[in-house]
Amino acid sequence: MFDFNPDYRVMNRFQRKRAVTKYSGKELKSDYDFKYLRSWVSASQTSNFGEISRYARKTTKSDEFQSKSDEQLEKICNEISSELKHFPNHIGKCYRVIFSQDNNYEERIKKGDFVIEKSFLAASIYRGDGISTWGSKTRHPMQGYCLHFIIESLTGKPIFLGKTLNSKEKEILFNRNTIFKIKEVKKVKESFFIYMEESGLSSSNTKVKDIFTGNNVDI
Repeated sequence: MFDFNPDYRVMNRFQRKRAVTKYSGKELKSDYDFKYLRSWVSASQTSNFGEISRYARKTTKSDEFQSKSDEQLEKICNEISSELKHFPNHIGKCYRVIFSQDNNYEERIKKGDFVIEKSFLAASIYRGDGISTWGSKTRHPMQGYCLHFIIESLTGKPIFLGKTLNSKEKEILFNRNTIFKIKEVKKVKESFFIYMEESGLSSSNTKVKDIFTGNNVDI
């Protein structure tokens, strides 16, 4: 049974409180600096975020956007993965919303498919605040169609627990190359609601698709 509600916009304050209760008072006591994760979440380092994602997804290198070498970016990715080990696992739902120009997502990604994000996948433990577009059912004139991801997490990390990583979005970050299994894809007007769960697989003998494009991915 899914908790699908196409009219859902944001959680009220009681729902948000319940969502974060399990982490109340659990800020990491470590003095660890989280240098590389800070470069991921900091608004002042969005170019770093973009470079990391493009590199991890193996997007074609562009001198205009990539100021670091592949070796430097691989080191950053490895360091982020290492820093994630300091956090407990988030077991339960989390949410992500993105825009896409593709109005045929349900034809590319179907129930039972295994999908992967080659970069780190960011989500939130609730659907309000930092995800103000959640529940939108109409196409944005500039950004396109809204893809709502409802994720059952096993190993996503609540990085907002880090003392230097305050995040109003209550960010859950999945390590790169995490594989998910699609439970359901629903189209509501001009938006998509994608239900998926962590597969627990580090590799798969079955076909794995890119989570956003539906293209086959070699792992």
